[in-house]
This record gives sequence, C-alpha cells and structure tokens, in this order.
Amino acid sequence: VAGRLRAVPDPTLARSTARPHRPRRSDVPQLVATALLLVLVAAPVATLVVGSLRVDGAWSLAYYRALGGGAELQALPVPVTGALVTSLRTAVDATWMALLLGGLIAVVLTRRSRSRSERRVRSVLDGLFMLPLGVSAVTLGFGFFITLDSPPLDLRESPVLVPLAQALVAMPLVVRTLVPVLAGVDDRQRQAAASLGAGPLRAMATADLPVVWRPLLAASGFAFAISLGEFGATSFLARPSDPTLPVLIFRLIGRPGELSYGTALAASVVLAATTAVVVLAVERLRVPSLGAF
Repeated sequence: VAGRLRAVPDPTLARSTARPHRPRRSDVPQLVATALLLVLVAAPVATLVVGSLRVDGAWSLAYYRALGGGAELQALPVPVTGALVTSLRTAVDATWMALLLGGLIAVVLTRRSRSRSERRVRSVLDGLFMLPLGVSAVTLGFGFFITLDSPPLDLRESPVLVPLAQALVAMPLVVRTLVPVLAGVDDRQRQAAASLGAGPLRAMATADLPVVWRPLLAASGFAFAISLGEFGATSFLARPSDPTLPVLIFRLIGRPGELSYGTALAASVVLAATTAVVVLAVERLRVPSLGAF
C-alpha cells in the first residue's frame, strides 16, 4: 500500500528553498510545537547523562571508569568497552552488506521496464524488499535463529549471522535512499556512454556514480547507525560470549546493584554519543534528493 501511494518525483522539477525570515506572530504555534518536540527528544538523553554522572548524590565518573570492567562486574562475559568494539566491528560488516545488497536492488528497481508485466514484477519486488521495515526485528531475528540452525546453513556459531541480520534490517533504508537518486538519472546518458563503446559497468560509472556517490555515503552512515543500536534481532543471535553493546546494556539493567545500573547508564551515553557522531556526519553528506525520504 505504501508503495502504491508513494508518489514518484519528477526528476525534471527543480527544488527551491524558502528564504529565512524573522519569526512572526503567526509562527508562534510552530515555534511552540518545535520547542516541545526538542524537550521530548532531549529529556531522556539528558536523564541518561545526569544519571551516569551521579554516584551517591555526588558528581563522579565512577560509572565510566567501570566500563573497562571491575570486581563487581566480573560476571559479565566481556567488559563494556569490549562490547563497544564488537558493536563497531559488527556495524562495519553490516554496513557493507547492506550497501552491497541494497545497491544491487536499487539498480534493478530503477532500470527501465520493457513491458507492463516487467513493471509489475519490479513493483512486487520493491514491496518484498521493503518487508524488513514492516516486520519486527525480533521476528526477523527469531526467524534466522530457527532457520539457520541445521546443515548446510548452520550459522548459529558463525560471526556472519549477526551482521547479516542487521544488514537486512538496514537494507530497506539504503534502498529508499538510493532509488530516488538513481531514478532521476537520465537513461540517455547511459545510452550515450554505451554508444561510445563503454560496457555496462563503465556506463554506470560514468552516468550514475557522479550523482549517487554522496547519497551512497549518506546511506552507509544511516546503515551504520541503525546497526550500531540494533537490539531486536541481535538479542536472539548474539553469542553469549561476544555480545554487542545494546545486548550488554540490557544484561546490566537486569543485574542487581547500583554499579550495574549506573554502568548501564554510562554505556547508554557512550552508545548515544557514538551514534550521534555518525548521524552528524551523515547530515554533512545530505543532498537535496534525500529530502524526499
């Protein structure tokens, strides 16, 4: 339904940015709504930061020092810093998988259809590739867990399983980022390159790559941020001895003791800060064509 209702933008239309002006009385409702939204977004993060810095009613960095492990946290399989390294490594693998798979899908969906039936097939495929957006990540992870548990696809102990699941979660976002950009490339440019003797890959590099490389970098940032904080599928698939940071935070919250709770707060702040850095980098790479997303 979403695919049928989604309007395909006309690549020939040019966007114009409204000129800024001083706030007027008519802008008060929008300003109040914006301020309320900022408070709602910032309040949970501020609570995490304050809670991670308060120990026995005083300001302290004790919870952050405990991220490297401590006597009361020896029962954890790895220190929090080790879980962060695992999350970063897994997010890198999930990002290139999502880019590879999502990029191929975007190319297939944006090529010109030669018949009505081919157009319908592409439309159906577009909907199928978007299913991970509608299916809960928990359901996806549970499906992986019960499907890839017997030869020849027994991947339960494989380090590839978690990045693969996270890549499928991030893949629809990559596709939705790249499809509008590739659809806006004039097919006559590819035809001109082909008429000059360029092969399919050379024609794509000549016509598509100069337009798509910035959205591709932005899509990689989005995929990395999603993978870094993914918990639903990872909670089913992560090995107990090598958890990601979101999984370890969940385990810390479930442990008794003020140190475990405070360390979970500090780890959450570290995760939020790392994700914020990635998102800010993505914002630097935004292009007008991503505004439709």
